[in-house]
Amino acid sequence: MSRSAAFFASLLVTLGRPAWWLLALAGFLARGGIVLVVLPIVNLPSPLSMSNIVAPIIVPLALGRVDTTVVVAVAAVAGGLVLWLVVGGFIGAAADLALIRDGVSAAAEEGVTERIGDAAYEPSVNGGWGTVARILAVRLLAHIPFGIAVVIATIGIVNVTYAELTRPVDLATPLIVRIVVAGARPIVAILVAWFLGELAGGIAARRVVLNGSGVRTALRDATVAIVRQPRSTLVPALATTVVLLAILGGTLGGARIAWLRADSALTDPILEPTTVVLALVTFVAIWLAALALIGLLAAARSAALTFEAVRRDASSRRSFVLGEPAGDTNGGTFGASAHHRPGDMPVDDDGGSL
Repeated sequence: MSRSAAFFASLLVTLGRPAWWLLALAGFLARGGIVLVVLPIVNLPSPLSMSNIVAPIIVPLALGRVDTTVVVAVAAVAGGLVLWLVVGGFIGAAADLALIRDGVSAAAEEGVTERIGDAAYEPSVNGGWGTVARILAVRLLAHIPFGIAVVIATIGIVNVTYAELTRPVDLATPLIVRIVVAGARPIVAILVAWFLGELAGGIAARRVVLNGSGVRTALRDATVAIVRQPRSTLVPALATTVVLLAILGGTLGGARIAWLRADSALTDPILEPTTVVLALVTFVAIWLAALALIGLLAAARSAALTFEAVRRDASSRRSFVLGEPAGDTNGGTFGASAHHRPGDMPVDDDGGSL
């Protein structure tokens, strides 16, 4: 099967498996997506409120004094983040394993695997808590560049925010818009680092499950795959990620508007109960639709990576056994013959190439 056929097959298979949506949504939320999902119902503090919160921490440090309370608070926040990374990452790794195993079975059913000689190639799948731990390890290590990018970019974003708070140029434009425009480069750097970390971690996780690779080997193979096979790795992941980000922005933005109207209706004693219920139902419907679409797109991205990993693995095995060059097969149909003359139909093959 060709690369594009495997990609579109993964999308079609995902549409018919809502259970994958729930697994992918669980992994997305556990890894930090819950922060994005709850943003529509959170009222962000104003600049004055933020200064009142941050000032007691920054001012003593600027004057050279270290307050024990501040140290304890910072340590508690750091410990909470580490705990979230481990526990949330472990849940996400378990969801990854379940999705990859189901994806391998679906890929075999859809004909992504190939016949090697007289036998059908059946990819092996590794499981168990050890596999989950290795998936967690490759996911965390793949995001080290993202962490570095966040630290470096945050310095620039803080400087831009400070300048906009103390020396604003355009007061007619909302503060958040001015910060995003002025800090576009560091924000883009964070997004690119996150995308590459997600992609490398996803490919490495499939190396762990399909090939039983160790952490270092899986990360090395993932890096090589991204550099040498961008059409098989970057393009499908970028396509699904762009759609996912667009869905996130549109649906969560709509949920935010619906929540503001619902909140206003709840605090207005003049409005009738029917209007309040309608506002709440509208918000819940948009919010649930956002969750469903996030799960669908996350599952489609996972399935696309799994189908491509199975296709490349089958192609490599076929190349090793039969001495044929690895890559896309020449068959024009699903399960088509790879023999030399168009239309050949040998006894051990189910169809001819077109």
